[in-house]
Formats: sequence, structure tokens, C-alpha cells
Amino acid sequence: MKSTTIRMDDDLKKEASAKLDALGLNFNTYVVMATKQLVAQNRIPFDLVVPDTQSEDEDKREEAC
Repeated sequence: MKSTTIRMDDDLKKEASAKLDALGLNFNTYVVMATKQLVAQNRIPFDLVVPDTQSEDEDKREEAC
């Protein structure tokens, strides 16, 4: 099995690891699971959405009123 290094912010890694621990998973297992889904489904295994900043700004203005 090949070893891979992933660079990420320490706080992000800690937060993700804590959430994965609650699910009984470790970070390595999650990365392998996500990669297997990428290969099996031929797509990113989660939805990628560009936030609509105009709608967010409108929501904030409405909340302020």
C-alpha cells in the first residue's frame, strides 16, 4: 500500500478528526472511503456548491430590518 501526505491546517485536521472519531472512523479511513467513492462513482462524493453571495447579503439585510 502506498503512503500519501496531505497538507492542511492543523485546526481543520483536529476538528475533522474529532467528528470522525465520533463516527468511529479515523482520518485515513475517511480519505480512503472518499477516494473509493470518487473512483466508483466517477465524481466527487459530495455536492460542490458556489454560494450565492447576493442572496446571503439580501438575507442579512432582511434580518436587520
